[in-house]
Amino acid sequence: MKKPLRIVITAVGTTTALSVIKSFKQSKYSNSRFIGVDIHDAADLAAEAFFDNIYKICPVSDRKYILQLQAICKKEKADAVIPILDAEVEKIVAHKDDFAKMGVAVAADNLGAIKICNDKYKTRTHLSGYGQKIRFYSQSDLAKKDLKFPVFIKPRFGVGSKDCYTAANEAELEFFLKKVKRPIIEELVAGDKYVIDAVNDLHGRNLVSIPRREWEAKSGVGVRSEVVKDEDLVRFGKDVSQSLKVIGPCNLEVFKKGKNIFLIEVNPRYSAGVVLSTKSG
Repeated sequence: MKKPLRIVITAVGTTTALSVIKSFKQSKYSNSRFIGVDIHDAADLAAEAFFDNIYKICPVSDRKYILQLQAICKKEKADAVIPILDAEVEKIVAHKDDFAKMGVAVAADNLGAIKICNDKYKTRTHLSGYGQKIRFYSQSDLAKKDLKFPVFIKPRFGVGSKDCYTAANEAELEFFLKKVKRPIIEELVAGDKYVIDAVNDLHGRNLVSIPRREWEAKSGVGVRSEVVKDEDLVRFGKDVSQSLKVIGPCNLEVFKKGKNIFLIEVNPRYSAGVVLSTKSG
């Protein structure tokens, strides 16, 4: 057994946080003290069974969020904090030096890479050389004469599958563009859906890249998946994560058709299905 740590995990009411804590429980750090934070009361969370203590915290959009999180870390004498939600990752990493002064390590880094990943348009432009090209437009540079329907519409700063739609024609496109804030319009691609869990070291070098086939998803979260040994996808996860110089965890969503890999997006955090990667070894 490794030396016990005091680990703070955010957003413990989410599927992703449960997947992370279940992974820890299977690891050499299972004897650590786990502290959770969430915007809901502990009594209302299924996660209560997995944590030694859970604190209620204000939403990440609140200016007091970092101060409250630091107060919890100080009270619990935390060794590390693991941010779960995209917005939390960006905000906490922006204050990582302040946490470091408290002796608290942030399990993520490289704010530049995080900002690229959280902006779906920047992700597309920055990683245009990886995988098969997907035509994409912002609403401002949309050229309808170039569009081939169906197309996929999603928010530039989206989370999960919220406000994601398929438009079969121009009329549907106009309708959905009114519903989606700062939309991206892209070519609809077909193939088998995969998520690649990747972890890089403190220099941005890939340590592990584990793909899994996603058979079924609900609200953007895979509920039925299978880890696969696919060297093309392993290399792809390694190359993309190293290109971004991600430090710590990230996950890639891709479609694969034959030998062609289509990169959909990169999330600079653990995935909701990371426990399957843990179980795979």
